[in-house]
Amino acid sequence: MSDNIDSIQKYILQIDSVKMSYDIAEKNSNAPEKFYSLLSLGKLYYENADNTKALITFREATNLLNGSDIEINNKEEGDLYLHLGNAELVNGNYREALNTLNYCLDIVNKNDILDLKFEVLRKIGNVFYFLGDYSKSLEFYY
Repeated sequence: MSDNIDSIQKYILQIDSVKMSYDIAEKNSNAPEKFYSLLSLGKLYYENADNTKALITFREATNLLNGSDIEINNKEEGDLYLHLGNAELVNGNYREALNTLNYCLDIVNKNDILDLKFEVLRKIGNVFYFLGDYSKSLEFYY
């Protein structure tokens, strides 16, 4: 029982810490720091099964990225879109997840990011599985 309480307290402290970093970045008009804070916050939400908040936060991060001159490397961009697609998938937004994951796959293929490629392909297979297209899902699993 105390392990659960400790885990919840740790989660709350982590969320508060990242939100504080975001607030400081916002006050300082530091778009890159805001972006990384949102990415960290989205991952925390996702890891703790707070899927709706994760989805909202990852979308906010992509909007910030696309609406500014923030420079991130290709692997970070692929990671962001993988997490966004994953959040869309677990929230039942299968068509959006498929579009996002295909966009992510383009990033991964163009930049030869092999360590993300397997995960992206598996997630695309999952989308087809949940859409009921089992034969298409198998194409991405093997």
